[in-house]
Amino acid sequence: MSARFWISNGLGETVDEPSPERMRSFLAALDPRDEEHGAAWLQTADDEEVTLEWSVDGRLVLDDHGRVRHLPAVSQERVVELWCALVRGGRAAVLAAPWREGNGFVQTAEQRAEMERWQRDEDRAFYDALGAERSDVPCRRERCGRGAIAHSVLCRAHHFESVWGRPYPFSY
Repeated sequence: MSARFWISNGLGETVDEPSPERMRSFLAALDPRDEEHGAAWLQTADDEEVTLEWSVDGRLVLDDHGRVRHLPAVSQERVVELWCALVRGGRAAVLAAPWREGNGFVQTAEQRAEMERWQRDEDRAFYDALGAERSDVPCRRERCGRGAIAHSVLCRAHHFESVWGRPYPFSY
């Protein structure tokens, strides 16, 4: 017989059908300094599309079939209460909490800068992988004087924009 519900954490540990006491100890074992792995969540076999995830920063995130909402500054005891309510089928009690839209994660300026550097590196690697532009085959984008890349009718910059749906981030 498979579990009706389980809790998991960012380190890959899972406990099937834990008691409220085991839930408390599972949450207490999270390292508050480990932002990458410092989360635990509950799922039920009845509806694996719904998760309640608590992070060491105090956010409780509800993912309800892709609609993501959060509660800030949630105590571990409140997490256990809501987890137990969900397990008992009290979805209405869980949904009645004062949820806010989104996951509530706020990036620091340093985290944003690191993400922007990472994205720029990824964009450059993709652009470079497109290969050389062919001077004998013009890009089909209006008023573009560049050549199309192999297997495309667009130059590298316009191909980038076509694939990613956002402006080419580098100067031409």
